[in-house]
Amino acid sequence: MNSSQIQTSVNIGVDVGKANLDIALHPSGQFYSIPNSEAHIRRFIKILKNYDIERIVVEATGRHEHALVQASNQAGLPIIVVNPISVRRYAQAICVFQTKVATDSRRSLPPIPRESCH
Repeated sequence: MNSSQIQTSVNIGVDVGKANLDIALHPSGQFYSIPNSEAHIRRFIKILKNYDIERIVVEATGRHEHALVQASNQAGLPIIVVNPISVRRYAQAICVFQTKVATDSRRSLPPIPRESCH
């Protein structure tokens, strides 16, 4: 990268499931869905190392996030594990709710403001 280029910091949100990880990159809007397996996670971490990552946020699921957290820590990536109830309450407080999109669509929708809020 030359000095005239500025690389934008990327924030990454991960929806953790038993079988898959749905990964959204902000502000680019890129979306990935990968199998939740150590081999796939390792390959994806290699891709993520090409980005200027500000943070990776993942909801605690009890155990399904462990492989991702461990691989991110080993790679020196900034990962934060958050309480899903806290995330939901925050979304309610700011009147923003994320619409779930079918995994096969491979894209996410922007947050939808709640009409009855404040």
